[in-house]
Amino acid sequence: MNRICLGTHAAAAVSDDFCIVFLRQGARIAALLYGRENGLVSAACGENGRTEYCKQMQGVLTADSSAAQAVFANHAADRFTETDSAMIWTLYDGTEYPMTLCESSDGTQPAGESLAAEMARRNQKAYAYETGEDGICAEIITEHFAAVFLARKDMIYCRLGQNGYCEKGYAMLPGIVLRRNECRMIPDLTVMRQPYHPQEGCFAENGCAFPADGGWYWSVQAVTAEHILLNGCGGDTYLIARS
Repeated sequence: MNRICLGTHAAAAVSDDFCIVFLRQGARIAALLYGRENGLVSAACGENGRTEYCKQMQGVLTADSSAAQAVFANHAADRFTETDSAMIWTLYDGTEYPMTLCESSDGTQPAGESLAAEMARRNQKAYAYETGEDGICAEIITEHFAAVFLARKDMIYCRLGQNGYCEKGYAMLPGIVLRRNECRMIPDLTVMRQPYHPQEGCFAENGCAFPADGGWYWSVQAVTAEHILLNGCGGDTYLIARS
């Protein structure tokens, strides 16, 4: 069961095996990848427009800097509690971040007749894997939200966004983004409880689009028996498997 919990300054995407957590601490934004069995695995921390990371896998610690290593050491002492309707993330210093359940999904919604309904159902997933010796990637996608944690030496990409589907394609409205030279979080994450509805006229026929509503738009390129193909960023093609 995959769940999304939201608070004013915190958000969590939670699976049976791991969770991706975002926290605002003053001017600092942290993204944490936390395993249910092995605790904190990786942390990305953004401040003043720059993000660094630190991870620990199989006892080996890799960090961009001593500051990133200190952030990891602090958050390794974080703890959380869960109920059916809420989560409380408690920092190493005792600060509590209350969050309430926004969505719970097992990905088994009945298939809809529309392409939009099928994309919303088929796109749901939760996985985590190592990206070589220096990084890790995790993703949790529900019907209405998409959380990503990717941190390695050459790339940091952590975000939480709202999903929106229509017959023209798939759009995602980001509320939190951390990249090497970018770190931002909307002032109040609880506004993400309101559903996101993409505007059909904003989809580009042969590519991605970034219209004024702030969404990232990926139009349908083709539909085959095996996949729904989307026009992704940078000329890439994104796939949603149909089985």
